[in-house]
Amino acid sequence: MSSTRDKGITILILSAGFGGGHTAAALAVKESVLRQHPGLNIEILDLLELLFPSFSSGIYASYRLMVSKAGFIYNYFYRHKQEGKDIFQRRPLKDLLMFKLGKIIDRINPQVIISTFPLCAAYASFLKLHHMPYLSLATCITDIVDGREWIFPGVDLYLVPNQNVKDSLISLGVKESLIAACGIPLRSEFFHPAQPEWSSSPYQLQPDARLILIMGGGHGHLPKEAAFYHWLDSLPETNSLVICGSNRQLLNRLQRMNRTGGLRYYAYSYDIAELMKRADFIVTRAGGVTIMESIASSLPMLIYHPVLGQEMQNTAYIESRGLGKVARDSEELPAMISYLLNNPSELEQIKARIHAERKELNWAEIPQRLLSLIHWQSIYNN
Repeated sequence: MSSTRDKGITILILSAGFGGGHTAAALAVKESVLRQHPGLNIEILDLLELLFPSFSSGIYASYRLMVSKAGFIYNYFYRHKQEGKDIFQRRPLKDLLMFKLGKIIDRINPQVIISTFPLCAAYASFLKLHHMPYLSLATCITDIVDGREWIFPGVDLYLVPNQNVKDSLISLGVKESLIAACGIPLRSEFFHPAQPEWSSSPYQLQPDARLILIMGGGHGHLPKEAAFYHWLDSLPETNSLVICGSNRQLLNRLQRMNRTGGLRYYAYSYDIAELMKRADFIVTRAGGVTIMESIASSLPMLIYHPVLGQEMQNTAYIESRGLGKVARDSEELPAMISYLLNNPSELEQIKARIHAERKELNWAEIPQRLLSLIHWQSIYNN
C-alpha cells in the first residue's frame, strides 16, 4: 500500500513517438509501477512535444515518410547516432533545448526520470550531471540492440531486453550492478492466460481454422500488393487477420476487395494480447516491443522486410535464437507463410525455443528495480 509520503513522489517518463514501441514501453512501465504503488504520481511526456510544440507533428510526419519511402536516409542518421553524432546532441542546439527542458522538469519536480528513447536518456543525463544531481535516472532499452546509443553517464539503472544486451553494455563499460536483463516492459494482459470466455465473433473468424496475425506496427508497414491479400484470402481453412494501424491507404484497398475466403482486416484492435495467444504465428516488422509481446505469448514470428537499422539487429536476434523465420521482401513472404502452414512440427519447435527464451526473462523485476530508485531517493531527501 502507498503512504501519504508516496503521493509526494513524482516519476517522469520521457518518451518519443518515433514508432509506437517507445510509447508502448512507457505506458507499460507506468502500469507495472502503479500496480505495486498506486499512490505514486507518474507522468508520461513526449520529448518532442515538450521541446517543439508547434513542430512535433510535422517532425513525426516526416519521420513516417522517411521510414516508409526512404529507409536508406533513416539508416544514415541511425549510423550517425550510433557513432555519437546525433545533431540534437550538438551545441548550440543542445544548450538551447537543455535550458527549455530544464525549466519544464524543474516545474514538474520529479525524483526519478525514466527514458524510453535514446535522446531522452541523453538529455536527462546532461541535466543530472550539470544541474540536477539529486535525480535518479533509469533507461529502458526498447530494441534488442548492442545498446551503444543508449549509454550515458549518470544513469542509475538500465532495463535491457536480455542477457546478450546486458553483456554488450558491460563490454562497453557499464557496471554490471546497474543493468537488469528483465525484458522490454509490456502491458499486463500479455502475462494473463487466454480467456476461456473470449469470443472471436467480432472478427468473424472461421471456426477451427488456423489463424495468421499480420501486423506492421502502428504505421502499418505491410505489403502493398493487392495480389498478396487476394492470395491470403484464398488460403484454405485459414483466417488471415490484418491489423493496418494508421495505414489508411492499405485499409481502403482491403475494403475495396471482393473477399470470399478467410481474410479479415481492421485498423486497430484492442484484443491484440488475446489474438497473439490464439494465433498460429504472426507476420510482423521487427519492432522490439512486438517481438517481446510475441515471446510473452509463445507466438512464432515471421519477420517481414527488415530494412531499418534497429530492425536488422532485432532480426539477427530472432534468427540466432531460432524464434522465427524471415521474409526479406514481399516476393518471399507467401513462400514463407506457406512453409509455416505446411510444417506444424516446425512451428512447435519454434514455440519450444520461445518458451525457453521467455523463462530467461523476469518482467516482474522491472517495477521492483524502479521502486528501489524511488526508495533511495526518499532517503536522500531526508
